[in-house]
Order: sequence, then C-alpha cells, then structure tokens
Amino acid sequence: MSYRYQKLYQYLRDAINQGYYKPGQRLPASRTLAKEQGLSRNTVVRVYDMLISEGYLTSHIGDGMRVSNNLPDKPWLTDQNSPSASVEPSWSGWGQRLLALPNYYEQYREKAALSNSSLMIDFQYGHVEMSESIRLQWRRLANKWSHLQTQAYGDPQGLVELRRALTTHLTIYRGCHTSEEQLVIGSSAQHLFALIVQLITEPSDTVVIEEPWYKRFRDLLLLANVNVISVPVDDQGLCLDQLQQKTINQGITPKLIYVTPSHQFPAGVVMSLHRRLALLDWCNKQQCWIIEDDYDSEFRYSGPPIDALQSLDKKGRVIYVGTTSKVICPSLRIAYGIFPLSWIKPICRAINLGFRHSSWMEQHMLAECINNGSYVSHIRRQRRLYDNNRMILVNALTTHFGESIQIQGESAGLHLLLWLKNFNGQHQQMVVQSLKKAGIAVYPIDHLYSTPQQYLGLMMGYATLPHTQIEQGVLKMKKVLEHL
Repeated sequence: MSYRYQKLYQYLRDAINQGYYKPGQRLPASRTLAKEQGLSRNTVVRVYDMLISEGYLTSHIGDGMRVSNNLPDKPWLTDQNSPSASVEPSWSGWGQRLLALPNYYEQYREKAALSNSSLMIDFQYGHVEMSESIRLQWRRLANKWSHLQTQAYGDPQGLVELRRALTTHLTIYRGCHTSEEQLVIGSSAQHLFALIVQLITEPSDTVVIEEPWYKRFRDLLLLANVNVISVPVDDQGLCLDQLQQKTINQGITPKLIYVTPSHQFPAGVVMSLHRRLALLDWCNKQQCWIIEDDYDSEFRYSGPPIDALQSLDKKGRVIYVGTTSKVICPSLRIAYGIFPLSWIKPICRAINLGFRHSSWMEQHMLAECINNGSYVSHIRRQRRLYDNNRMILVNALTTHFGESIQIQGESAGLHLLLWLKNFNGQHQQMVVQSLKKAGIAVYPIDHLYSTPQQYLGLMMGYATLPHTQIEQGVLKMKKVLEHL
C-alpha cells in the first residue's frame, strides 16, 4: 500500500467513523476527489473499492458513492491518534525470569549516550578499532558481493567457504582440531551459547561457571532455570579442587562447564596447562561437556597466543566458540563454533527453525578476508595498537596511584581490572557517580561475584581511547578519588 493511497484511505475511514460524513451522505466523484487531492483517479477508485468491501461505502449506478446506512458496529482499524489499550499478558515462567533480569536495552542506550558524549572519557570494555586498511577492504568486498548475492536461503550450518577458511585459520593460529563439517556459523557467541544450553539442559541439571562470571552467560542459565554453581578462579584459572568439593558436597554431576581459559572474563587470568589437562580429565570421567569461550585470544601481549583448550581435547568433550566482534567490529554478527559431529544435526535444525543464519553476503566477505590474508594482517596491526594503549594505561595508573591500586589481567585482551585498595563495594555507587560527574565512565564488577570483595574492582577497556584521553582520564580519576 503506497503512502498516498494509505493516507487517503485512513482519512476517509476515520472521517466516517467520527461522523464527519453521515450515513447516506454522498461523496465526491472519483475524478473530482482525485483533482482536489492531486492524486490519480485510479488511486481514488482503489480507495473507494476498499471502503466498499469493508462496508463503509455503497455505490449504485446513477447514484454515485454514498456512506453506508449500515456501518460496521466496531471499526476494524482504530483511530491512530487515540491510545491503544494495553493488556498485561500472563507471562510464562521463562518470561517472568526474563523480566526479572537487568534491562540490557536501557543499559545499552545509557552506554551509547556516554560514548557519544564528547565530554565523557569512557573506559567501556568491548569497543574495538577498525583500521583504515580493513575498512577499505570491507568496503571493496561489500561492493563485490552485493552484486553476487544468492536468491536462496543458505545452509543453516553456514557458508561452506567461510567454514573452510575458518578451519584453516583456527588450525594454524589456535591449534584446534577441526574440519569444515564441525564448524557452525552463528549470529553471535551468545546465540550459540543459548542453543547449546537449550539442547542439553533441563531445569534439574547443574551448570558450572567461573567466578567472577560472564554475566550474559549466567543470565542465560537463569532463564533456563538450571542449577548454577560458580567456582572461583585463581592465578592459574578455574580451581579444580573447589569444583570437586562443591559437586561432591551437593551430590551432583554437572551437565556443562563454561570456561574462558585463554583470558578469563573479567579477571584476565590464563588457565595453566596443568589445570587444563586436569579439567579435561575430570570432565571426561564425569561425562560433562565444556564450553570454551575464546572471545579475545587474538590479543595476547606477553608471548605468543596459547593454543585453545579444544586442541588438547581427545574425547570430544569441548565445544569451542569464537567471534569476530572483537576482531573487526561488534556489529558484524558472525560467530563460529566447533562442535563434535554428534551435535551438528540438532544445532543446524535449531538454527534453521529459529534463527536461519547470519548475513550471507558478510559471510562471503569474511571468508575472502581470511583467505587473502587481510584478516590476519588486521589482527597484527590491532594487536600493536591495543598493546600500546594498554601500556599507556598501565603506566598512567601505576604513576598516579602507586601502591593504592592492584592491576590484574593486563597481559592480554582489551581490558584490565583495577582494584582500588582504599575502597570496597560499599563505596561503589559513590565512586562511580563521582567519576561520572567528572566526565569519566568506569564499570564496577562487584555484581560478578557471589560475595563482597576486599577491594572495589573496576573493569577498564582501552582499545579505542586516544592516548591523551587515557592519560587525562587517569589523572582525573586520581583527583576525584583523592577527595572522596
């Protein structure tokens, strides 16, 4: 329905409903109304025909177009200017649990407003820089593949060329054991996590997560109504002794364990080889599945990246999930999972039923980007940029704060943890709001622990901030905190 057609239709219908045109009243001839409104006669005739079919008008040869004497008792379309009634549904248990979670949409809008403010120095984690070379490459590929789009739906498992390219990339750079038959493309890591949880857990099952935890994954588990056990991490990763103790004490066997071994989120520690082997051995004995979230392993600054946990898995218990959102940009909704072959059919059925697949054009673009080497070149350039930003932030923090702080997780990734020794969780709101008034956005992590921590922890991202803003931001922080 064209805009002008719809506008005339709504005007006449509403005028009849509101009594401006009375029953039996004659309307202008189609030629006359078309001339008055600057429309084609065919448009007016179509509108009249629609109103006749709905019972608003009648037409008889020699008598013209008149308002019906038997108007519909209830107009089929309400007046757009009047507020529609809102009836609260009887939400399902899933819906009630969803509404009880934090409002991510409002949080996103608040963070977007902070980031768009020229007066705010935002240490937000997750922002990444798109280099000029990859931006130009992406533009060229978009132009190319926009002319080569297929008219059919694609394979729910993902574009085979992309799966083949990722197989080679993950084998070389992450040490993974995989094939294109085991790769599944999803719209995000969270998308794949949700499918995994839905496929293998029931409300009576137990899932283990690290503490501090990745909140969005934990919220997925709360939605699924499963039993969630959090296990602390130390400087070597997930504490296996506490995992064993908690499961033995509760007499349970976990169905699933979620870990971030290459750069624990948010603490930043790297799981040691000894701890990785012990975890694999324990999970094999317990017949427990492992999700390895390898969200930012491309950015390691002290030595080469450590091979994925999946590379050590001999029994097919690890499901590896990676994403492009930290490499190219968050708005590129492409993630990938390496699944045991027994998982492929149900995962693909779930994607086909509920999600389809990520943009086919962008999958082609990413595949070519990996195959021509620009993907790896971009990672190397960005690693140097982020490493430089990281060192500037660490140097500024140690220079201005000295012994009053502790820095954790700075050897990899796109963020670090700053522990303020002069403050604790009770001071969180005061610290965050005071810094915000001074034009500094920081992100506390107290809510990612089950118990209060000794010091107040702040997660600080540094990937996209100019060097001057990093230094100015730290100096402002010092001045604000000195007066609290």
